[in-house]
Amino acid sequence: MNHFWTIMSAPFVECLILVGLHSYLGLHVLRRHVIFVDLSLAQIAALGTTVGILFGIYDTESPASFLFALAFTVLGAAIFALSRFRDERIPQEAFIGLVYAVTAALAVLVVEKTKGVEHLVNIMHGRLLWVRWTEVATAAVAYSILGAIHYVFRKQFLFISEHPDQAFEKGWNVRAWDFFFYVTFGFTISISVKVAGVLLVFVFLVAPAIIALLLSKNIRTQLWIGWVTGVIVTTVGMSLSWWADMPTGPMVVSFYGVVLLLVALVLYVVRAERTSIALRNLGLGTVVLLLGGGVFWVGGSLLAHSSLANIEQEVSFGDLGAATGGHFHGHGHEVDAHAGHDGHQHAHLHGEQPAAEPAPVASYQELFEQAEIPMDGLEVVQEALEHEPATGLQLLHAFLSDAETPPFYRSMGRDLLQEKAGQDFGFLPDAADNTTALTAFEAWIGEQSAG
Repeated sequence: MNHFWTIMSAPFVECLILVGLHSYLGLHVLRRHVIFVDLSLAQIAALGTTVGILFGIYDTESPASFLFALAFTVLGAAIFALSRFRDERIPQEAFIGLVYAVTAALAVLVVEKTKGVEHLVNIMHGRLLWVRWTEVATAAVAYSILGAIHYVFRKQFLFISEHPDQAFEKGWNVRAWDFFFYVTFGFTISISVKVAGVLLVFVFLVAPAIIALLLSKNIRTQLWIGWVTGVIVTTVGMSLSWWADMPTGPMVVSFYGVVLLLVALVLYVVRAERTSIALRNLGLGTVVLLLGGGVFWVGGSLLAHSSLANIEQEVSFGDLGAATGGHFHGHGHEVDAHAGHDGHQHAHLHGEQPAAEPAPVASYQELFEQAEIPMDGLEVVQEALEHEPATGLQLLHAFLSDAETPPFYRSMGRDLLQEKAGQDFGFLPDAADNTTALTAFEAWIGEQSAG
């Protein structure tokens, strides 16, 4: 349990902070019918950061990188404010979708020049388990300021979200208020997405708000329902991810889906004119779902078995063909076809293999060498630092020494270095030569080993 809190405490508090403001903003998003605005703003922010890389700002965690993202987000806020018309012949959601597609395409084009594809991957998945307490504190302060702004202007924001036509009739500058709203919204997204990722942020924004709207029509009650639901679902989802050893973000997102389904089913039964009929329909639907799932499972298993049988047959024919050369070849093994090995020949011909010895557990060094992408290598380093600190430090040194590692990941490695050593030895993620810093780090490792 202590190990659980050591690793999960910062991500847990970060999620609770996200739930607080995003649940409130989600109520506005649903009222405005702009469900995918956060995805679009997140993509705009990602484009801004990627353009920053084009200008040489490789450290995507730096203030300069954040300013690029924020500048693009403000531009997106202006676009969304201008795309809201009193007479909506075209739904605003169409403009939002178009902006998302265009900025995504532009990001791909910029990535071709900057080799910053890792940043776009990080935007989708986030790095929740890697969040630092300094980032949690920054989010808490920033969201408190944003929350205060929305509290002061709550009546204006709510009025233009619920009654835009009346706001136009009263002579309100709806576009100016929209721009103000989307700037604060975009600022929130710029902070949260780089840690939690697009999918989790989207769920934090929409799922609690949907549950709240299903259960109440009062805005204050909806807020409390959203907050309470968010805290409970997040707590349970993160705990499940720990005990099941599964990724935290996807687990929380999936658990939100389960809760939404359960709430919908309960409300269907409770609000039905005749409860008996609702329960009957629910039972029939469950039976049909189970039968359909069973048929799918059996059919998939049969297809997989048939495919495996075909593969084994092809391998068997290959073994027989190779036997004319004096050897049987199958499953990566070579068996002598002379009389002294008739038993092995017989086993091969009948698809039987001698019992294989269990493969040895790979060491952290082997796992690190087998990593195909920088993120995999970084995860091995993190795991090694937790369980075998000496090995982890050596692997971290190797990770930072690799000149081919993109600056984005070297920046994350530097953060680990700062966390474990209490200093970064002057290591610069975007520098071409870090020999001095790496030498100092290596000397520090030697001192730790000697001590």
